Amino acid sequence: MPRRAPTARHRKLIQELRRLREERGLRQEDVARELDWSLSKQEKIERGAIAVRPADVRAMLHLFGLATPDHQQQFDTLLRLARDARVKGWWHDYGNAIPDWFESFVGFEADAEELHVYQNQIIPGLLQTRDYATVISAAVRPSLPAEEIESTVAARMKRQSRLSGTKPLRLWAILDESILHRQVGGSGVMADQLRHLLEVGERPNITIQVLPFSVGAHASVGTSFVVLQFPEPGDPDLVYLEDLTSSAYLEDDPHIFRYTVAFDHIKSAALSDRDSALLIAKLVENMS
Repeated sequence: MPRRAPTARHRKLIQELRRLREERGLRQEDVARELDWSLSKQEKIERGAIAVRPADVRAMLHLFGLATPDHQQQFDTLLRLARDARVKGWWHDYGNAIPDWFESFVGFEADAEELHVYQNQIIPGLLQTRDYATVISAAVRPSLPAEEIESTVAARMKRQSRLSGTKPLRLWAILDESILHRQVGGSGVMADQLRHLLEVGERPNITIQVLPFSVGAHASVGTSFVVLQFPEPGDPDLVYLEDLTSSAYLEDDPHIFRYTVAFDHIKSAALSDRDSALLIAKLVENMS
């Protein structure tokens, strides 16, 4: 059975289970032996490599001594978290349109409160038009048949629904100026894409800045990244990096700090959102 992409709820659950085990001085081997399952299973649970069954969570909570009246609220909260973490997200309906290595990000994005994005190659997926996304998808995965490219683009458009609604995702995107000049799909597609940036940049939950050529060297030369922030207390930030065929997540404090500082430095070096909009509007005018 393929594992489901983790979500912030799944991440929080395994962090709590690991913390409870360590507080009681138990090793992973001890838990596996007491609950009569393999050490490999326990390691995969705490690594987030497999979904955790509510029955297994219940067994661990009993072992950790939480099945008492004094701990009833914590017991119920973690068991509910285990059930919620197994709920299928909308992205599971898109099959291969979302690569396995990217599913995890979509799951985290669905639960995030705010995203800080620095991109030095292409318009971020959350801000792409359908035509721009189609050209990019075909270029990145040239072996895909047309119908799969269409599904990939549909999934990307679906992701953008997080930017609207009653509790929209807050997005702060900084784009290297080169992105605005790269003629993805030709001048018509690119002009529409830039107009779209101007339109969505007016929303109160979206900030778009441009890092101009004049800045030169900066805090993240050559590296695009995303910092995800979550609404629940105790849910630490997460840094996301990707290349053509894989992705990586950084969760430890030194890495989070480094990328947060880098984003702040890039933000300070970039044009203001107003001046960025003026630059984008000028580029659109020149394309007309």
